[in-house]
Amino acid sequence: SVRATGTGTGAVRLLGVRTEKVFDSEPVGEQVAQLSGQIKELEKQKRQLQDQLASKELARNFVEALTDKAVQHFSRSIAQQQIGVQETGEFLNFLEQRYHADAIAIAQQQEQQQELEKQLNALKAKLQQLKTPRPQESLSIIVTLAAEGAVDFDLEVSYVVNRASWIPLYDLRTNSSSDRINLSYLAQVKQNTGEDWSNVSLTLSTAKPGLGTLPPKLEPWYIQALDQEPTRALRRVKSRAMSRSMSESSPDQDYEDEAEALKTRSAFQALSAPAPVAAQTVVAVVSTEGGVVTFELDGNSNIPSDGSPHKVTIFNDDYPSNPEYLAIPRLVSFAYLQTVVTNPVTGATLLPGKANIFLDILTALEGR
Repeated sequence: SVRATGTGTGAVRLLGVRTEKVFDSEPVGEQVAQLSGQIKELEKQKRQLQDQLASKELARNFVEALTDKAVQHFSRSIAQQQIGVQETGEFLNFLEQRYHADAIAIAQQQEQQQELEKQLNALKAKLQQLKTPRPQESLSIIVTLAAEGAVDFDLEVSYVVNRASWIPLYDLRTNSSSDRINLSYLAQVKQNTGEDWSNVSLTLSTAKPGLGTLPPKLEPWYIQALDQEPTRALRRVKSRAMSRSMSESSPDQDYEDEAEALKTRSAFQALSAPAPVAAQTVVAVVSTEGGVVTFELDGNSNIPSDGSPHKVTIFNDDYPSNPEYLAIPRLVSFAYLQTVVTNPVTGATLLPGKANIFLDILTALEGR
């Protein structure tokens, strides 16, 4: 839907607003020529590398053949005392160094050849994509106005687009020796509307304009009488199992379990009454109306139309916390570090979302 409004220095009537689809083909001749030149240059470099690689492989094969023949020749010469051991060692060292140098050069040239192949394949795929005609679709908004005379008029057009969404994210950071926890309220925005949002004043809302106005239809839930016989039998089995468990547990174990439960309840009671948190100034302007939460961010937000997630900060604030360790040795062998952070009544609305937890900058956990 498209809506047009405006203000001017004189009387202006808005007679109508409509949209028209426009199909046009982007000229790609210059891009095709540029890509073709790059492909030719890379193919030339590829041929040069192939020639150098063939030359190095020929030299390495010659050294291998020479080594095989030299071993037999020097063996006979040493046996007949025609050549000394020192001269033989020097010649073999020369062959080893030459073979090693050729092997390194061949490996480097093969790596360069693979890199050239990747670049060539990427350029050829891009060239093929450009050569495939794909008309660009766009919409033109036509606004019909009527004015009694020459006036200055500022026209404002608003419209609803699809393929745009956002979800809340949180980063929680704290230190083991600190009684403060830092909360970064983030929004992960992505859009693929075909129009880049450059230097915009972004407004995030929980409203869902595409749902319509009719409430969903509830499915009936039929309540039936429960058969009591299986329930009684199940209770008898549970009672026997409980009696057997109680008889097997020792008094010392029961005392330890009770003490552990009391300790756990004490920890939860201590954490249930945190200190009041003073309201802090947020980056975004938050408003709530009819169950819809809206965050108005400052300008200079850039969200390209690429369908990729982009993060923007709603606000960043510190809250007091009282971290405590919680142990449940009967169930797990390790301890938990927990804290309760209360959002004040005057604070920003915190929507459900994933949270990344950083402890001492090194630990990264994920929660909700």
